[in-house]
Amino acid sequence: MQKLASANDGNKFILVVIDVLSKFVWAIPVKNKGTNEMQKAFDIIFGQMDRLPNMLFSDRGLELDSPAMHRYFAAKKIKKFSSNEGDQKAAVVERMIRTLKGRLFRYLNEHGTKRYVDILSSIILGINQTVSRVTKMRAIDITDENSGEVFERVFAPSLLAKRDKPKFVEGSTVRLRFIFSLIFLMFLVSVDFDKINFRLFFENKVVTKVIENPSESEQAKPPEELKDKDKSIIVPATSQKLETTPESALRDPRLDPQSVDKIPDSIDFFNAKPTIVAYQHSSSVEYLPLTPIGTWPLHFRVNSGQAYLDLSRCYLVTSFRITKKDGDKNVPITAADPVSFINGFGATFIKNLKVSFNGRQVYNSNDLFAFNAYLRRRLCIGATKNEEELQVGGYIEDGLNHMAGPGFEGRRALFENDATFETVCSLDVDIFRQKTLLLNEMTIDIEITPHNNFFTLLSTGKAEYQYHLVDCKFYAKQHLLLPQLDLAIQEKLNANAVAKYSFSRNIMKNFFVSPGRYDFNASLFTDYVPKRVFAALVDSKAFNGHIGMSPFEFQPFNLESIRLISNGCHTPAYSYKNNWQKKQFGRAFKDLLDATRTTHGINAQKFLTNSCIYGFDLQAYPNDQYIELQQVGSTMISLNFSVPVPVGGLQLVVYSEFDSIIALDKTRTITTAMAI
Repeated sequence: MQKLASANDGNKFILVVIDVLSKFVWAIPVKNKGTNEMQKAFDIIFGQMDRLPNMLFSDRGLELDSPAMHRYFAAKKIKKFSSNEGDQKAAVVERMIRTLKGRLFRYLNEHGTKRYVDILSSIILGINQTVSRVTKMRAIDITDENSGEVFERVFAPSLLAKRDKPKFVEGSTVRLRFIFSLIFLMFLVSVDFDKINFRLFFENKVVTKVIENPSESEQAKPPEELKDKDKSIIVPATSQKLETTPESALRDPRLDPQSVDKIPDSIDFFNAKPTIVAYQHSSSVEYLPLTPIGTWPLHFRVNSGQAYLDLSRCYLVTSFRITKKDGDKNVPITAADPVSFINGFGATFIKNLKVSFNGRQVYNSNDLFAFNAYLRRRLCIGATKNEEELQVGGYIEDGLNHMAGPGFEGRRALFENDATFETVCSLDVDIFRQKTLLLNEMTIDIEITPHNNFFTLLSTGKAEYQYHLVDCKFYAKQHLLLPQLDLAIQEKLNANAVAKYSFSRNIMKNFFVSPGRYDFNASLFTDYVPKRVFAALVDSKAFNGHIGMSPFEFQPFNLESIRLISNGCHTPAYSYKNNWQKKQFGRAFKDLLDATRTTHGINAQKFLTNSCIYGFDLQAYPNDQYIELQQVGSTMISLNFSVPVPVGGLQLVVYSEFDSIIALDKTRTITTAMAI
């Protein structure tokens, strides 16, 4: 392999070692035949063995027969043997070398490359996984437990007795015991060339007859140059029988040989789908508010009884109308009225939402539920991407202008001519986003406080408009489990086990940025470090509710840089250098895409105009299937503006996520990982 050394990191040789019983083979590329290189290679091979061999046999090559190598083997208590004659080889390993070279060169020819070091281990694995014609087994399957059986199979006296003693007659083709060079063979006077017809395989040539009395000039010539002589006939080895190895044996066709085998479902004829054995009965139950519509806040109470609740499939169904003030009465709006709902109004009409389990509060939106609901839909954070399902919740994608365009017109059309539109949307409560059923014998209290007209409605006209909440209902998905399964769960709880609910808790915060400032710093959290944060700026007037402004129009406001500082670590590590006039905001936009890890419909133009939301992913391994180690420390946010903050000031809206757990014991006492 010396001619291929330059393409194989300078490795000129391959050290091949084979176990004579199992035929298991090891091969290590080496740069030279020096003692140090040989010892390093054997260290690697011995490290791959379950135990060291008792004996090792090789030819008389000094790379393995030197005094230094004998001392090396003796130190490892390995008896080293060599052939008695210098031209005698280790037949078993020589046969394996022939097989190995055949596979190697077939690979190199097929792939048009000279590099073999990268696939040598795969080819060796393929050889070890091939059934040997001697042992009738794969080398990797032969262990100490079945080695005795293999020995009997290979060296049984009955098999040895069947080997007939070879008989030679005149005219037979024989194989020489030793391999000589062609020139040396010409001077073997003991060979009668007239009576013995032999073949000598020399590289890729077959010499069928040898010159009896070569001249000195002919002796000096290599065998391939003797083809023109009368008494020599040299032909290509077309009749030589070459070992053929199927492609599957050259290398394992699987990318990972240790991968688990899987039969495709299309040919799984004898198995049906798995059967879910859990539910005795399932239903969606309607709950009406405890307080009448128009009396705020609205209250809902759900008593689960013996049923288990699927919180992820609970929905709020609300009916809305929009009217216009005309003197002393309210009249329906028409297509000419420039009025519409804010986006996602089936959920964003809510100002504050509180949830309690058995009297213990588990969620409070802090008057920011509308922004929580909008950001979840805008960024697809645990929300559906289905356009139809979004529309039934009152969410219709806006264009570059929230006060006009397809979204504005589409929502207004739902209420023309005294129409009442019914929205259906899931509650954007963090504990409601996980899939585990809530235990039975639970009481859930939900308190909803709606926004006023100035926040909920958008209008560019001078008329006075008002929205009406016509009806509001809560639907809960309940499951009655099989009695034996329910009993097993209760016994588990009575044995002091707790039911655990892992979910991503979200906390909303807002900060007022006073006018005239060039920078702003605020402390977000002083206990736990969030795993993901989204931040956006909105005009302070729109934030508090102005019918002529959208509260969800997040503009850049000439923000040059924004970063989080958690325990001294900055995210991003290098500050943004946004220049909105020159449209230089690529890093901030890319970080938003990386933080959401999904398609959300915010393109570069929307990011530049009305959807400028900044994303910060603080996770080392973002994956919803796992929980990372909880980090404790302070988290701050820092903003820098290239021009002063405009008159009236801005509101910084921050959406943060944390890994959290809620646990319930047998008495339904609640334990939380984070304070509510």
